[in-house]
Amino acid sequence: MIASIRNAGYLTAAEKEQVIRHLNRLPVKQQLCHGDPNPGNIMIHGDEAVFIDWMNASIGNPEADLAEYIIMIRYAILPPHAPSNAVSRFDSLRERIIHVFCEEYRRLTGLEPNEIEDWILPVAARKLHADAISEQEKALLLAEIRSRL
Repeated sequence: MIASIRNAGYLTAAEKEQVIRHLNRLPVKQQLCHGDPNPGNIMIHGDEAVFIDWMNASIGNPEADLAEYIIMIRYAILPPHAPSNAVSRFDSLRERIIHVFCEEYRRLTGLEPNEIEDWILPVAARKLHADAISEQEKALLLAEIRSRL
C-alpha cells in the first residue's frame, strides 16, 4: 500500500508522507483480505453472499477491504451511456448501500465503523495509483483525501 501511495499522482510529496504517517499509526492485523471487494465480486447463493475472484487476496487489515468498498460505492462514476434515471437512483442509494453492507459486516465480524473510517484516507490515496478509475473519480478522491489531511 505504501508503494502505491508513493507512486500515486495528484498528491504532493508532503501529502503522500502525511498519508503514510497516518497509515503507519493504524493497527496491523494478519487476516485474510479479498483485495477487490466490489459488488461485481459478490454473488448470491441461496441466502448467502459469496465473494468470488480472489486474485488480489492478501493478508492484512479487513478494515482496508471495507474502506475500499465504501470508496468504490461512494465515488463510482457510472458510464456516460448509463440511463440518467439509473444514475439518479444509484446516486440516491449510495449511502444506504454502504450502510447496509457495513452493518452486515459489523454483525458478522464485530468491526466497528470508526475502525473502518481510519482506513478511508490511505485506501483513497492508494486508489489514485489505479488505472481503472476515471479522472473524475480521481478528482473526487483527491478532494476527500485533502479534506481528511
